Amino acid sequence: LLALSSSAEEGEPQFLALQRSVPKPLEFEQVMRYASEVDNAAEAHRQELVDIAGA
Repeated sequence: LLALSSSAEEGEPQFLALQRSVPKPLEFEQVMRYASEVDNAAEAHRQELVDIAGA
């Protein structure tokens, strides 16, 4: 619940019910594809740093 201080009568907070967000279930293939992309990007970045250090 979220209390709002600006109410009709001072000292009487009004409450808003917040919507509960339901997370989407993760798809294993999608997670693995993303992990692979992150690995590839990290390896490319590491190679760039090695090239810079060797220059």
